[in-house]
Amino acid sequence: MPTNCIGCRRFTVKERVQHDRTDKQMRAQGMGRCLQDPDPARYYPATRERDCEAHDPLQPAQVQQRTAYLNRHRA
Repeated sequence: MPTNCIGCRRFTVKERVQHDRTDKQMRAQGMGRCLQDPDPARYYPATRERDCEAHDPLQPAQVQQRTAYLNRHRA
């Protein structure tokens, strides 16, 4: 079933200490990381629909909060 990453518990747009510059740049483009992905350098579009077996859905209110946070940090 198609879904998007911003609605998943495993998705994050927050920066890591050792990668803060890259994480901020990618967040400004609307991208973030999957905490389930073993590759820490892989980023995913927050709102693009995709098929993902690891998707762990959030409540609608949490998705709205994440969307607002991402929009505040977009370039």
